[in-house]
Amino acid sequence: GTSIYTEHDLAIGTRVVCCPFSLAITPTQVRRALPLDFFPRPDDPSDDDDDRRLMVLYLVLHLLPAALLAQISSELALTHEPYISALPSPSSIRTPLYFSPAERALLRGTNLDGATRDREQLWQTERAQALARLRAPEEVKNAITWDRWLWACTMLSSRAFPSSLIDGDQPNSTPVLFPGIDLLNHRPTAKVTWSTDVHGVPGSLTIVLDEAVSAGSQIFNTYGAKSNEELLLGYGFVLPPPNPADILALKL
Repeated sequence: GTSIYTEHDLAIGTRVVCCPFSLAITPTQVRRALPLDFFPRPDDPSDDDDDRRLMVLYLVLHLLPAALLAQISSELALTHEPYISALPSPSSIRTPLYFSPAERALLRGTNLDGATRDREQLWQTERAQALARLRAPEEVKNAITWDRWLWACTMLSSRAFPSSLIDGDQPNSTPVLFPGIDLLNHRPTAKVTWSTDVHGVPGSLTIVLDEAVSAGSQIFNTYGAKSNEELLLGYGFVLPPPNPADILALKL
């Protein structure tokens, strides 16, 4: 995968990477990018999953050929192509939903097998729900394949930050993407601060070092305390033992 290394010694307090809110992919930004009647709001205004479906759809649209996009509307504004084209390709993703049948079989009898099946069913259901509401030519709908939807869901679930970084502690936080911020790999002991400037013009999210990093070293973020089961399901990697966050859940 992609990593960030430093050529020089970095002191505590160094601003490693910054993304203005204006470049972030958020549900609000996506609704502005899509034609008004292209993806109508759900009948149930309390549908907390709709923002995720909306975000995934936006990512998928960037994968479609220009000839298909032209069938939608001249109002369509897909502005994140440089970022999305730089994201990992399906062939490089190592989450269980990309395992071969033989690899999936190795998970049988584990909690991870059930979690993988649940996630697959959820994402397939969300795709069906999105297609049912989508007001687009059949050729466009047919191009929103399960493979493309799976890739977009994986990108969102593995790279998203909480929307509370932008709008504060709202009751229902939604996933948002900050291009560039998501380049940093995970180390559970990494000492960094997610610093938000909500009053700046524009506002921004910055990763600030809380520890010195020597020249030639990789710069890490921390995704929080996550077990290897969570890391493999969500990100496609595991940490070498011992992982202090590893647990074993038993159903009696």
